[in-house]
Amino acid sequence: MGVVVLVLIAYKAFSSGNNPTLRLSSSSEPRLTLDPKHHFHIFLSHVWGTGQDQAALIKRQLQHLLPEVRAFLDVDDLKEIGDLESYVQASASVLIFLSGGYFRSRNCMREVHATVVRKKPIVLVHEADRAKGGLPMDEIKAECPEDYRPMVFTDAPYEVDSQLGVISMAEPETIDGVPVPQREARSRNVIVWMRLHDFQLLSLKLICKQMLRASPLYSDALTDSIRRASSLDDEDSRGRKIASEKSEGRTVINRVFNRGSTAGASKKRMAERDNSMAGDLRGMHVPGETWSLQLSCEHQTGPTPLIFSPHNPGAYNLWARRSCVR
Repeated sequence: MGVVVLVLIAYKAFSSGNNPTLRLSSSSEPRLTLDPKHHFHIFLSHVWGTGQDQAALIKRQLQHLLPEVRAFLDVDDLKEIGDLESYVQASASVLIFLSGGYFRSRNCMREVHATVVRKKPIVLVHEADRAKGGLPMDEIKAECPEDYRPMVFTDAPYEVDSQLGVISMAEPETIDGVPVPQREARSRNVIVWMRLHDFQLLSLKLICKQMLRASPLYSDALTDSIRRASSLDDEDSRGRKIASEKSEGRTVINRVFNRGSTAGASKKRMAERDNSMAGDLRGMHVPGETWSLQLSCEHQTGPTPLIFSPHNPGAYNLWARRSCVR
């Protein structure tokens, strides 16, 4: 019996050593947080015919990288098919695995509708390999019902009738009857699902980053940092204006100004903390991965030959900006 226990302990140590967890740029593990009304960090929406194996693999790999993650996968967690919408509601974010036939599936469209109605953060992952059930993005978008395309593939503002569940594009704002220029909707980032180990790890890290941004800890920090950044200039300009005014109550005004300066400094410290958290997400890595090895070409006496795939036109542009490429 003792031998069996020792073998199990050794196997567990070996497995954990070969499955390093995700680290932030500060080398600490990301903190997974959940709103009290949520039970899952992410809902894995996929069509069985062309995405079931990939979704199952994504869940297993996420559990390796973030051992405390709660990822909803129908074959593991679904108790009743009629409750699909409630599982979406209980998830902090929704991963839509874009493969052939996804938008032709009735249940997948139920999940899409629930995601849009509840305005869940969306993570798009694309299966591009036709041999694995994938399609080019233009064909994927063509499969998606036209009414849902702006909500799924862009961040265009929209409105939801909470009583009827009807979705419509937001009406443009007006001032005195004159339309206010609207920000152009931005396309959502699409994560290509890769199979080679190092490239797949990149796909998984991008999924983790978007999932963490939907969690309370990082969502609040990123939102607050944007809000504070926009208010700091107003705070400073008001303080300078008060300080420059001359009146009988100058001492009182200066006291108010000093208090405002202290508040401004506090806000700046909080903004620095939030920016640090955002930087932590940008620097996420797995110990030992290729990208974290700080490889360089400094030992080369001549130009370093690099080979680029014609299917990856952005690769040359990326490396052309690196100091080791001449």
